[in-house]
Amino acid sequence: MSSLLDKSLLNQEHESPGETRFRMLYVLREFGLEQLDAEGEGTATREAHAAYYLRLSEEANSQLHGCEQKGWRNQLEHEHDNLRAALNWWLEQANAPEAAERALRLWWALAQSRFKQPCYREGYTNVKRILAVRAGVAEAMQVKALLYAAAVLRSVDEVEQAEPLIQEALALARQMGDLPGIAFAVQNLGGVAVDQDR
Repeated sequence: MSSLLDKSLLNQEHESPGETRFRMLYVLREFGLEQLDAEGEGTATREAHAAYYLRLSEEANSQLHGCEQKGWRNQLEHEHDNLRAALNWWLEQANAPEAAERALRLWWALAQSRFKQPCYREGYTNVKRILAVRAGVAEAMQVKALLYAAAVLRSVDEVEQAEPLIQEALALARQMGDLPGIAFAVQNLGGVAVDQDR
């Protein structure tokens, strides 16, 4: 690694006391990916990368209400580019049901970690992609995806598009007897009513 740093092939960044991160130059990273593809290892490498960041996001999500939540939020912020790449990978592979479910799981986990932060605009770019791949995914995950998609649409004043998604989520939640899902959907319908009265 020292040799790569000396040759300016890696960038070293000190983002917080005691923490050092390394970033590979874009050209070098692209070359490395091309070599992996040439050796037939590109798909496996990208899938392993995406799987790691799915696990990280879900672990972080489970810790966001504890005493270490600040550290977990900071880690997710530092890993923003990797998390985005992981989500894009699962979405690109979403013709396979397991990949579609992983895409929704990752999107939901990130939604929870950023719910009170100004990240809706980025979420908006993925709404149509997420909704397009949800068929065949477990209904409980569909409810979560529909509700977060609706929240994103409401955040950009597209209330009329949000309401049908909430109604669909509510119907699915009622079919499953998903009480938290029902409560969240009803709460969102109340928010839509308030939005429409503005």
